Amino acid sequence: MAQDSFQLNEKAAKQYEKNSVVAVFGPLAEITLDRIPLFDDDVILDAACGTGIVARKAREKIGPKPRIIGVDLNKGMIETAQSLSDPYSRSCEWHTADITKIPFNDATFSVAICQQGLQFFPDKKAALLELQRVLKPEGRLVFTVWDSANVLFKALAVSLGKHIGHGAVQQILAPFSYNDGAAISDLVSDAGYCDVSVKTLSVDRTLAASKSTIHNQIMANPAGAAVAEKGDEVMALIVDEVFSSLSDCRHGANFIIPQSTHLVQAKTL
Repeated sequence: MAQDSFQLNEKAAKQYEKNSVVAVFGPLAEITLDRIPLFDDDVILDAACGTGIVARKAREKIGPKPRIIGVDLNKGMIETAQSLSDPYSRSCEWHTADITKIPFNDATFSVAICQQGLQFFPDKKAALLELQRVLKPEGRLVFTVWDSANVLFKALAVSLGKHIGHGAVQQILAPFSYNDGAAISDLVSDAGYCDVSVKTLSVDRTLAASKSTIHNQIMANPAGAAVAEKGDEVMALIVDEVFSSLSDCRHGANFIIPQSTHLVQAKTL
């Protein structure tokens, strides 16, 4: 991620990998990669890679030949990606870098994929121009951006607003802050890309229906630090409120929470 308000330390990044990646970002990466062609001779950039789930899923899908590189401004995310022991992680390259200063030469990559990162970039056009710089002619840009907050995050926002304050609400809703598909399409076109398309994908966020899961989801978000500072009693109140609000999403031992996202694809000239 590239916005200061969504910085995670290494401990929180590990929670993010353990909880959010398993619950939704892994399945989203699989759905996204199923909809784009990737080839053995591609050089793939996972931009704002977080803990690298897109890069890892791409490696799992295509095999050992493509060079796959993940970059993220958040050092804790990159350290977590580097610490993973699976062969998919070990075969990718990881770099801490700002999205507007990617440390690679012009025309290095044939594909740049950004999963749920654009909404966090303070200067979105500058980020798109930098991605254009490192993409080859007729290189492919692929990214996803949530199109609305789901019931879990709406419930978290209500409870955080009551017990923590407006700043925490902004943090919890930041992933859904840039969701106008037409505006996104115009932004990409204005940055000089062609063949811009915006489609809708749906993915389920699947969570174990337990209060400890809600607690872990809070702590995997930057707002978690503010909640933890308020102490165990406030944390318990928030967890109880959010847990109760999700009763309609319960299916056996899990909460299954539908989430839709924009899938944006474009090409460089």
